[in-house]
Amino acid sequence: MPRAARRLRVTFLILAAACLCPLGPARAQEARAWRLLSDSPAFPPALDVPFGVYDPVRHRVLAIEADYPYQGATPLVVHVFDPSPTPHWSMIEAAGAAPDQFFLSSVVYDPVRDRLIVVGTDRSDGVEVLALTLSGMPTWQRIDTRGAVMPGRGGHSMVYDPAHDRVIVFGGHGSSYLSDVWGFSLATNKWALLVPGGYGPGGREGHGAIYDPVGLRMIVFGGHYEDTSRHFTNDLWELTLGDVVEWHELAPTGPIPGARSAFGAVYDPVRHRMLVHGGINDQSGVEPDNLWALSLDGTLAWSQVQTQDTLRGRAYPIDVYDPVDDALLACGGGSYPQTSELLLASPARWNAVLPSRPLPTPGPRSRHAVVHDTRRDRFVVLGGDFSPVDSARWSFDPERPDPWRSALGPAAPQGWFESWQGTVYDSLGDRFLMIAGGLADGSPIRTRVITQ
Repeated sequence: MPRAARRLRVTFLILAAACLCPLGPARAQEARAWRLLSDSPAFPPALDVPFGVYDPVRHRVLAIEADYPYQGATPLVVHVFDPSPTPHWSMIEAAGAAPDQFFLSSVVYDPVRDRLIVVGTDRSDGVEVLALTLSGMPTWQRIDTRGAVMPGRGGHSMVYDPAHDRVIVFGGHGSSYLSDVWGFSLATNKWALLVPGGYGPGGREGHGAIYDPVGLRMIVFGGHYEDTSRHFTNDLWELTLGDVVEWHELAPTGPIPGARSAFGAVYDPVRHRMLVHGGINDQSGVEPDNLWALSLDGTLAWSQVQTQDTLRGRAYPIDVYDPVDDALLACGGGSYPQTSELLLASPARWNAVLPSRPLPTPGPRSRHAVVHDTRRDRFVVLGGDFSPVDSARWSFDPERPDPWRSALGPAAPQGWFESWQGTVYDSLGDRFLMIAGGLADGSPIRTRVITQ
């Protein structure tokens, strides 16, 4: 066959193949595309060191992250939890230049001007006062303060004093552990150093404080300070805020809560008491999930509120009082994204609000293990950070219309909120082999076996 004829024949075969398979490249591209098989339900944010406050006008919780911004300047974001009619989390879209996130700042709600007040600093200079207006389009404002300059600090407590339309700031940690008291007038934007009478508490941070409108006083409990070691406290103080500003140490009756820091402190107006929830204790640093009540009527007395179940302990919980449902809302904190409520009229048990239980899917998590169960041709999800159910393992079968299945195995280990460096499926033994720890962080190597 002549060379020209052979070239013509090859060209014809190529064109014929292209005509017979016009969808080949498209199908190959379609096969490479991602396809959504399942997604997770709405989930609370996993805030590390949050501070929150109740917005009474809109019946919602406002929370900010106050962890150290390790990766440079981080814009300050306000997270919102709406408990009704459908519980959900969202974020406020605000006008104005978003300020940078402060370390261990404090927040209060300004009822006169309907705004969120944030007081914080990077601890290199004096504190700054930020305001987020909530009526109409939310807008950030950096308040130009007057008067004395309060030294920079973090981990301080702050309450709103409605009788004088001001915020009261106590303690915190700056160049040292502080025990000073400052007042900031919301009418004049002026700072003033208050010099209370009496002998006051020592310097500290991470303590809890509430405003008692009946006694016109600020109640301060606990906290910690450090020298060569860390010291936790469980002392109780009042700062009178009437005509005379004065410190008094209080000696309530009843069992006293263990020394702690970074806990939730809430005022219960129906029963005129202070609630103390969770925090870091002075023994092992484990965040205890217990709830204490301090009666403020007559003789002060501590008592522990007993419930049928407990939450996972956490530091820096976002705890607020919900006056609509007469409930304590625990809106996560300490990197744990669980929103729960406790009805205070009959505090039998904590109710999971978000995520709801039983969960339809595992929910967002990180550093978990995903392995292929070859016997059943399915994928299994184990462990990970932010796992919402302690002992659950999830299987995923992409061929099912409802692909997720949850199993609560009796052999599931405690402390499921941890990361595993290696997980494999042993098909002969029909089991999962998990390994964690090692020499990198000084911890021993741990192995666990989970049977199917």
